[in-house]
Amino acid sequence: MRVILKDVFYLHLVSRIEKKRLGVEGHHTSMVHDATTVQDHIQTLVSIDDIRKRALMDIANKDLAIVKQTCKEVVDKYYQKYDDIKPMIVNLTKIAEEHWKEFLNEIQLIELNRRDEELEGLETEFINQTEYEQEIEYPEGESFSYIVTGGARIARGLTLEGLTITCFSRRAVEPNYDTMLQMARWCGYRAA
Repeated sequence: MRVILKDVFYLHLVSRIEKKRLGVEGHHTSMVHDATTVQDHIQTLVSIDDIRKRALMDIANKDLAIVKQTCKEVVDKYYQKYDDIKPMIVNLTKIAEEHWKEFLNEIQLIELNRRDEELEGLETEFINQTEYEQEIEYPEGESFSYIVTGGARIARGLTLEGLTITCFSRRAVEPNYDTMLQMARWCGYRAA
């Protein structure tokens, strides 16, 4: 799963950079739905955060080429049929180090699985151990970058503004047709 999360992270980064290049305004959201338990969702975000920290460490160690190469590999793997692939790759090579840091640091990790008020009084050892926000805010007139994970809240057809990348790799405990159809009803919202 680590490879998939790395791909999702870099797809999120590349598509955010591409939206900037094309002048597309608005929020930028990616969704990862790969587990069933709250603890697993937190672990997904920890893994994604580790990938981001590794990229920032590479930049700090003057190895920006590693980050650019990983982005190029993701573009080659997932955007082969994209007509504008050449300008996309050229743009990735031209971005200055400080802008890479900005793109990486602006990503907010959100756990849309539960709400603290629903868990109050439960004896669950990890309730207050998460540093991740549990709600997603979409302020008007601003543009934010989010990677979201969670359980029932995103498996029930939640609308996420600016949804660009989705990774939906889990299945229902009892995979009946109607249950799987319900879980697949997530969608993104973009202004026309």
